[in-house]
Amino acid sequence: VQGTAQDVTSSTTLVDSSVSIPIDGLCTVELKARYTSGSPGGGIKWAWGSTGTVTSLARTAISPGSSPVAADSTQEIEGIRMRQIAGLTEEHAIANYSGSTTQYFGEDLVLEGTGLLVLRFAQQASHATATTLHQNSYAIMRPVRTV
Repeated sequence: VQGTAQDVTSSTTLVDSSVSIPIDGLCTVELKARYTSGSPGGGIKWAWGSTGTVTSLARTAISPGSSPVAADSTQEIEGIRMRQIAGLTEEHAIANYSGSTTQYFGEDLVLEGTGLLVLRFAQQASHATATTLHQNSYAIMRPVRTV
């Protein structure tokens, strides 16, 4: 769980968030995260860091589209995207949207191995207005057991 809001300003270099979860064997992980990136702002990008032998078997992300579809930065359902991602370190990026609203992104992962999984994030484009990963963004791990 992201215990407090965390800002990244003027940087496209990924940093570790507080959203981390121990992995031990075959499991699924569900991420629910909220962010804002100011108005104007630098958007957000994210990927995962890991230790040990953690390996991604599948990774799906859902988020706003990659860029605004209207002059006022509002998003229609057509601006939502769902994407399969190859590996944990591949970045998913979203351009800046209205800074007056909180945006959501989520992921579903299937993992194996042992170690620690950590959500990493940065600005998609460097900007002096902070991109904020909000408090109470979280990940849940569920073990998968064979019968």
